[in-house]
Amino acid sequence: MPAADRADHVPGSLVYGPVDSRRFGRSLGVSFSEPGFRACRWGCPYCQLGHLGAPPADAGPVSLARLQAETEHALAMTDLAALDVVTLAGGGEPTDHPDFAAYVRWLADRLAGSGVRLVLLTNADGLGNEDNLAALAHIAAAYVKWDPGAPQGSWSALARSTRVDRYVLVSAISQLRIQSLLFARDGGLPGNASDEDRQRWLSDMRRIGPVEIHLTTVDRRPGDAALVAVEPAVLAHWAATTREALDVEVRVCA
Repeated sequence: MPAADRADHVPGSLVYGPVDSRRFGRSLGVSFSEPGFRACRWGCPYCQLGHLGAPPADAGPVSLARLQAETEHALAMTDLAALDVVTLAGGGEPTDHPDFAAYVRWLADRLAGSGVRLVLLTNADGLGNEDNLAALAHIAAAYVKWDPGAPQGSWSALARSTRVDRYVLVSAISQLRIQSLLFARDGGLPGNASDEDRQRWLSDMRRIGPVEIHLTTVDRRPGDAALVAVEPAVLAHWAATTREALDVEVRVCA
């Protein structure tokens, strides 16, 4: 595994690992952007890739053939019996890649019968595309970013959608799973985990109706150096009040 993967959780190749995931077990990661760049239209302040630049405008997306070839090589070098998941995440938003759906269908077929699950971590940016949305049927679990604190919902003010658009987009996902990150700030400045933030977030959860929620906090070097992890007691309180308010599985992943 490249040193960059260990130090900053920055993929050093298109397919990286396997690594021990705190949430999913033994995981082989897949990135949809050139190593050393961040291919995402969002600008979340806690992103551990926030210090990376965008790929050159004339570079174009990584080709489907290259993604398949590097995945095939990594799978051939990996003991699949000891692998739990292949996780689509990496250095860019997977659903923004023009060949996301084709790759997912190919990879699901490649993993058929192996017992290895396919997991997607996403901001759902590209799931307005019907082919991409349909491709989720080949994925065992897709976890969609929906963070508290931002008035327009999960930092959508930093993307290209309005809050209404995002409600519609996310609500269309079958067996919706949500991942939400809580943070504090150095010097006692506001983070995104206040009581008001939680009440607004709970209102959003009631509206979009997830079947599972993962609560996390900062644990890697964020793009905004002032951001820090919330206390474990804060995560525990959010989890307890969420379970009380909603009929949903809640897991603290920190």
